Amino acid sequence: MADEVCSTEKMVAWCRKTTAKDIIIATEAGMLHRLQKECPDKHFIPAPTDRCACNECRFMKMNTLEKLRDCMTTLEPQVELPPAILERARRPIERMLEISALPLENAG
Repeated sequence: MADEVCSTEKMVAWCRKTTAKDIIIATEAGMLHRLQKECPDKHFIPAPTDRCACNECRFMKMNTLEKLRDCMTTLEPQVELPPAILERARRPIERMLEISALPLENAG
């Protein structure tokens, strides 16, 4: 159970606002560095799990702005999935976006 599930910018805002001094963060390791710089009075604890060391995802590190630009320009490579899988994948993404749009009133 998480106190907050959010996008990158909302994560920074939540960490700034909360009165908690120790915060467990499940995100990419580079984000921990940014949080420590922006909130030096807080202690950030990385949260890899038994199932995923999400703070050290080798696949995320393969993404670059140049690759994203090229992909958006050429629409390659294309990933084609069956409609049932697309629907199952769409639900958690939509839920994440709904949650990230909630106000920060619960911070602290």
